[in-house]
Amino acid sequence: MPSRLHRFLPRVAGALLLGLAALIGPPREAVAQAAAPGTTPDGWRFQITPYLWMSGVAGDLTISPRAPTLQFSESFGDVLSDLDAGIFITGLAIRDRFVISADVSYVATSRKGELLAAPPVSAKGSLDQFSTTLLAGYRAVEQPGFSLDLLGGLRAWSIEAEAEARVAGTPFARQTATLDWVDPILAVRLRGDISPRLSAHVIGDIGGFGAGARFTWQLAGLVNYQLSENLYASGGYRHLATDYREGGRRLDFSLSGPILGLTYRF
Repeated sequence: MPSRLHRFLPRVAGALLLGLAALIGPPREAVAQAAAPGTTPDGWRFQITPYLWMSGVAGDLTISPRAPTLQFSESFGDVLSDLDAGIFITGLAIRDRFVISADVSYVATSRKGELLAAPPVSAKGSLDQFSTTLLAGYRAVEQPGFSLDLLGGLRAWSIEAEAEARVAGTPFARQTATLDWVDPILAVRLRGDISPRLSAHVIGDIGGFGAGARFTWQLAGLVNYQLSENLYASGGYRHLATDYREGGRRLDFSLSGPILGLTYRF
């Protein structure tokens, strides 16, 4: 696991730096204005949210034209028992009606087991999944207690799978598959107040359109509770589906599950 994690950490760090560069670009004076209530139209507002996505996964995988299609389905409990590492973080910046958002996720899982006792035959497999979404757009509607954002951008994927079989501890068969692609994305983000401390978000997007995946879509609903002036707790549900096909290879999968997050606004 450490070697795989080290290969992907530069990608995670690069995506975070890109997102933070977009988020931290304004002058320090504007940030100072945004930190206080009643920010001027020229000031920036920011938020950053580390979160936990308790997602299961299901789908079909074909790693080559001659290989059979493998079907997989795992609950969050299954994924958690195989989890080696996980990173989930999202950020948002707003200036007047200009909106920027960034989301980064990285998950590494592995599993091993015994196939035969005599002779001793064992197998192990690993899967690394990295994705980053960068969006920018316009706040089309802004009213007291309600807003609507129209966004567009890109979602990049990198998925690496590896399987190895061993006889008496000696490797005799190994296969790897790597899929990398970028999807254009169109997104909508709605926010509405329920009470002075309670608000709701609905976020949806579609994309791919054959430029990367054949099609991808996402829908998430969240409820946020204000804990203090700048700190919010959130919970909800998220579903993300992607159908990618290229050169006889196919990955058609969906991720679904509850979300828990903690947001800091400044």
